[in-house]
Amino acid sequence: MGLAAQPQEGCVVAGVDALAALGRLNDQTPTVFATAFDGFAKRGFDVVSAIGAPYLLQLWSYAPQRLGGDGGMDVLSLVLSLADERDDRVQIEIDRILGEFKW
Repeated sequence: MGLAAQPQEGCVVAGVDALAALGRLNDQTPTVFATAFDGFAKRGFDVVSAIGAPYLLQLWSYAPQRLGGDGGMDVLSLVLSLADERDDRVQIEIDRILGEFKW
């Protein structure tokens, strides 16, 4: 299953979907995206039911993109956003990514 099209400029793939892009997990349906809250209202998103939605949108207090402008999610922000995830597969993948992270 491929990732859904990006819902709006300024959004990045987030959550388990972003983790899947970095490792050995499968992406989810619907695809999760993240964007900064400050521009959310200006972009004119329509709020609809999550049931059957092509994607879900997380609103962050800051822009979730990696520095350098390559369009991906910041890895440390991703790890922090999934810290409370109870799925063991997610936690194993987080541990692997942090072990490979160049501090």
